[in-house]
Amino acid sequence: MNRLIIIFTIILILWNGAYSQDEDSTNFVNVINSLLGRNQPKLGFMSQFAAELKNDGKNTTSEFTIRNLRLYFTGSATDNFSYYFQGNLNGTFSLLDLKLMYKLNDHFRIDAGRLKTPYSVEYLRSDARLIFVNRSTAANNINPFRQLGAQVNGSFVDKKILFTAGVFNGDNILKKNISLFVGRILFTPIKKEENEMGLQLELGGSTAYTKEEDDFSSLPFYGKNHNLNGLYSRIIFKDFWFEGEYLNAVSNSQKTREGFALDIGRKINTEIEAAVRFDWYAKYPKWIYDISRKYIAELNYYPFKEIKLQLNYERDQTLEVNAGYLNFQYAINFE
Repeated sequence: MNRLIIIFTIILILWNGAYSQDEDSTNFVNVINSLLGRNQPKLGFMSQFAAELKNDGKNTTSEFTIRNLRLYFTGSATDNFSYYFQGNLNGTFSLLDLKLMYKLNDHFRIDAGRLKTPYSVEYLRSDARLIFVNRSTAANNINPFRQLGAQVNGSFVDKKILFTAGVFNGDNILKKNISLFVGRILFTPIKKEENEMGLQLELGGSTAYTKEEDDFSSLPFYGKNHNLNGLYSRIIFKDFWFEGEYLNAVSNSQKTREGFALDIGRKINTEIEAAVRFDWYAKYPKWIYDISRKYIAELNYYPFKEIKLQLNYERDQTLEVNAGYLNFQYAINFE
């Protein structure tokens, strides 16, 4: 009950701030904005409420869940310095991101704090902007996730080449040594704004390296070396897109995990988009060899800027489980 009261209160506050018709009025959001910095920060809120239905051929289960409940704010103190804060309100409060950003020039920026490591395109996407209800199995498992550290972001050739390289020391604030190195690059040789065909091509890759077992606590660790590697591609043609991402984990030259997701989608109009996905994931070595195969279809509807309705059907071919998800998302000023 307390959680629902918090949700309702935040929605009322932000709705009032976003749709106030009296320009001379002073509301709660404006007061908070004025207190938090010289340049007014942007407050954001995102909630996701889902109905889930699953059938394994013998039993059918159903439930309602609050998938996400996020509050964030971002702003700038000077022309070069900005900040980003995101907290999770679902259950007990937890800090997700606390990122400080310093812009060196038009091509380089330095980030520091607790942030997502620059690995896997799908993982780096905001939850509010995911095409499917869930991330791919590989992105959810083969990843350094959020860590404490610093990274450099750069762009070249009119932003056709983007890169990020970072150093991190895990998610444990008591850990002293920098041990994790992560980097990614994205190359866009063809941009749709530069041709009449609406064609765009994106190619990318990412990698992570550590000698510490704690940096990848959810993955098997052998010896003293652990690598994560990833490849990514996306083709856009008019209203259609094709996207694929492959990720793997290697420990002491021995592959421990790998997986990929292949997506084909179409933006039908400004309010509706549809897509299908093949999701494949494998666990190694051979004595624990296990493969997961999923087929997913989705339909997204955007009746308003702040609202998204997602209908997903998922077939787990390995476990022979059928699942349906209806996800309602309300997000205002959320990135």
